[in-house]
Amino acid sequence: MTLPINIAFFDLDETLVATDTKQAWLEYLCQCNLAPQNVVEQEKRAYLDFKKGRINLEQYMQVQLIPVKGKSIQTVAAWATDFIDQHVAPVVVPQALARIEWHRNRGDHCVLVSNTAAHLARPIGKLLKLDTVIAIELETLNGVYTGSISHCVRDYRGKHDYMQAWLSDRHDTVGHTYGYSDSHWDVPLLEQVDSAFAVNPDPHLSLHAQKKDWTIMEWARYDTIRD
Repeated sequence: MTLPINIAFFDLDETLVATDTKQAWLEYLCQCNLAPQNVVEQEKRAYLDFKKGRINLEQYMQVQLIPVKGKSIQTVAAWATDFIDQHVAPVVVPQALARIEWHRNRGDHCVLVSNTAAHLARPIGKLLKLDTVIAIELETLNGVYTGSISHCVRDYRGKHDYMQAWLSDRHDTVGHTYGYSDSHWDVPLLEQVDSAFAVNPDPHLSLHAQKKDWTIMEWARYDTIRD
């Protein structure tokens, strides 16, 4: 008989790392003259439109992916490696690493679930020694990014859907589940786990966590959260 496997789901931005990886990535590309200088402002406007429901995920990601469109997987991977070394590794939250290690020592399966695209989320997950990365997969053609997201994620509404799809594909027995996030946008995900943790929660999540009697964790405080 297979023993149940406990699973811990982690948000990325402002939970495990003290930055907004999507915005920091575009700023890095602009600084390196690898992207149009107006792409950061374009992305900020698209992000607000996405959060307000004016555009869908696919439309938002088309803006986010302007710099990688037409670039090879190898080229973008090299950019990502340099970006992570310079701008992500230095801002990994120490308490996040300790919590991941706590789960690993218990034999739990640690999962990064993020709305960051996989070309960034996957190497960041490797840096953090997470077992699985669930992120937005990008469409490629002959080893080149098309600037669109993969068909399989277009109909999903968010991280909750990614998590549920991943769980439904597992062949082992799932035991206790944990969820960690700083953002009220992740309430649907946190509602589905057995033990929810609000990490440096934004005001809306803090209120919700108090009503639900979820554990509130104060990790290294950084005030770069994007609403």
